[in-house]
Amino acid sequence: MKVRFSSRKEQDPSREGGLKVLYAPSKRVAFRLRWYLILLLVASPFLWFVGKMAMSILLIEAPGRVVQPMLEVRALEAGKVGDILVEPEDPVNDGHLLVRLVNASLQEQKAQLEASVTVPETSGEQLVMRQINNLRQRLARARARVRDLEALVRDGAATTGELNAARDTRDEREQELAQLQRSFLEPIAWRSARAKDLGQLKVVEQRLAQLSVRAPEAGRIKEVAVAEGENVGPGTLLLKLARQQEPRIYVYLAPSRIELASEGQSLQLKFPDDQWYDGRISGPPKDVERLPPDLRSPFGVAELGLLVEVTMDSPIPPQWRINNVPLTARFPNIFERWSSLR
Repeated sequence: MKVRFSSRKEQDPSREGGLKVLYAPSKRVAFRLRWYLILLLVASPFLWFVGKMAMSILLIEAPGRVVQPMLEVRALEAGKVGDILVEPEDPVNDGHLLVRLVNASLQEQKAQLEASVTVPETSGEQLVMRQINNLRQRLARARARVRDLEALVRDGAATTGELNAARDTRDEREQELAQLQRSFLEPIAWRSARAKDLGQLKVVEQRLAQLSVRAPEAGRIKEVAVAEGENVGPGTLLLKLARQQEPRIYVYLAPSRIELASEGQSLQLKFPDDQWYDGRISGPPKDVERLPPDLRSPFGVAELGLLVEVTMDSPIPPQWRINNVPLTARFPNIFERWSSLR
């Protein structure tokens, strides 16, 4: 038996018996790409973690927003909302009438006090004098009755009981007259009561004036929180007024980055139109607050941030002078800070 270690098939595998055989292409590349894809999927969490760490070192960003200073207008007295004289986005001046409240109890109290203090002092004295004269006439009749009964008792025409009853009536009239004369001779108490009513009337008028709610300063109405016919109490929010002040920019910096929350720290601000502007922190952190829901990360539930105020090197663009406009603040990373110190 003769064994060949070389053959034409080995030299030209695509030919068989002098004919060319069309083989299918090799599948090794497809298998290799599939395994690379599986490896990439398995390693993707690790790669994401590494990328996140690298980005946190190279890019230090924090959410922020533009805040228009607001003034809350609240009710000073209880009452029912009568008229709402403004609408959202209406400009108002200082002292502009915004809302009228109605309080029937205060109106009734004012009417009663006005009735008690409108009687002039001279009319009150004349009234007391008429009462005194009336009592003097009744006392004279009572005394005459007693004298007549005394004479009848002596003649046996009247009883002692009738005489005693007449004497009691006389004593009562004398006592009433004495009390009325003392009140007339001592008008201080009456005048003091009148002065007290006048003081209460002024207080009631002041409270009624507070039912007309006016703008404490010039601005623009941003929100009307009540409706006509609604009952409100003292301290109830009625309106929100946007003040005529420069909008402020606040950034929520992660507490772990507190070394960046120093006054004068430079940063960049990106507005929704992807334009970047230079700025710097204007002061130390004001507070630690929870991020608003629209500024939280997808997996953040109750994230906390250092609230720092930022001042731009240039004015805020006019189109972004709107309350709650979101923005992104980018701080220099450790390499940039290190190079700036050299």
